[in-house]
Amino acid sequence: MAGKLETRNNIVLIGFMGTGKTTAGRLLAERTGRTFVDLDEEIERLLGMPVSAIFAQYGESFFREQEQQIIRQIICRSNIVFATGGGAVLLEENIRNLQQCGLIITLKCQPEVIIKRIVGDTAVRPLLNRENRLQVITELLQERCSRYETANFCIDTSLISTDEVVKKMEDLITIWKDSILLAKSI
Repeated sequence: MAGKLETRNNIVLIGFMGTGKTTAGRLLAERTGRTFVDLDEEIERLLGMPVSAIFAQYGESFFREQEQQIIRQIICRSNIVFATGGGAVLLEENIRNLQQCGLIITLKCQPEVIIKRIVGDTAVRPLLNRENRLQVITELLQERCSRYETANFCIDTSLISTDEVVKKMEDLITIWKDSILLAKSI
């Protein structure tokens, strides 16, 4: 498996909404010469409508099926930074496929910070179109916690800038590549 990961040279970002996957992912792709791919943007492009409209018209189950299909296609690509949606890890098949795709980094964040980051952004975050968003976030984080822990590494983005997040990711990529080289030499 190490050889596959090395030749694909992909970085996969998982984590809850508002943790910085898209923002930091774009910058990481730019700095490392990779192509940036955002799962939600791919779904929107494919279906020709925003995520919120997909949820409203077809429901969450349909949306998760679209995620699954696109992940199957994207894992064949090379030299990408792939930002998944926060719930993409809910299906075990997605986790297995992402593990074949490359290095996985979870971006995590405190619920109170997530709320501040997504204020006024509920139109594109349909799971938060409810009362008591902080409670919803806390419950969803607890529900998904074990899935996010399947990553190779984790970065808490709560109190650091996007530049600091990207620097940490670059350091983790170096560690990951070094571990692949070490494994090949043994």
